[in-house]
Amino acid sequence: MVAVTEALEAGIPSVLVAYGETWLSQPAHVRSRKAIDFSATRATWIVSTSEHCRRGAISRGADPNRSSVIYAGVDLDRFRPGLDGRPFRTAHGIPEGAVVVSVLGLALRTKLDTLLDALTPVLDIPNVYLLIGGTGADASYLREQIRSVGGDRVKALGFVPEDDLPSFYAATDVLVVSPKTVVECMGQSMKEAMACGRTVVGPQLGGVPEAIDDGVNGLFFEPGNPADLVRVLHELVPNTALRQSMGARGRQIA
Repeated sequence: MVAVTEALEAGIPSVLVAYGETWLSQPAHVRSRKAIDFSATRATWIVSTSEHCRRGAISRGADPNRSSVIYAGVDLDRFRPGLDGRPFRTAHGIPEGAVVVSVLGLALRTKLDTLLDALTPVLDIPNVYLLIGGTGADASYLREQIRSVGGDRVKALGFVPEDDLPSFYAATDVLVVSPKTVVECMGQSMKEAMACGRTVVGPQLGGVPEAIDDGVNGLFFEPGNPADLVRVLHELVPNTALRQSMGARGRQIA
């Protein structure tokens, strides 16, 4: 808001980047709402990282004719198919031939709860291991959930350093993204996994449908529905050929 105000005062253009908070899906102080409305309506141009978040800015008064989308890029040389994920698997006690389902992000309940609520039935699928990467305010909650299912096939990795991300995706067969609010513009993890030729699954929520083409490079599950996530994994885990074809198409989309 300050930048837009100063630009107006100086008579120069301003470009505002609008993220998911423009939707105000969570309670916001009246001053915050006014700041968003002021900025969205008076900026010279609005840029968003997904069509979903561009629509959020428009819902706050932004001019559709003075807005555009610039998707956050992915390094396609660093994140690529053919990387060797076996050392990463070995380091975390995952046997050869296992199918690895992964999730990456801050250990916040709005990000992980759908998968955590599905832990027991997911572990009923033969030969499945889970990698959970990330840390945050709810890290202790995450550890307690894992302890509650006695899951020695669930590996809580904590923070995954940037340098280790290509190996993390190479060790992954299916990446789960599971935002539960419309504030999610479009996370980088699913695009990086796609660039590595990995299958992605996620809800039809926020900017996720702009990256996942259902049945082509991944599958949708109903937002916040653990049973539907389990259904999708039951379809993918035993079907190596399907995962490989979806992963190849995901690379092309990335």
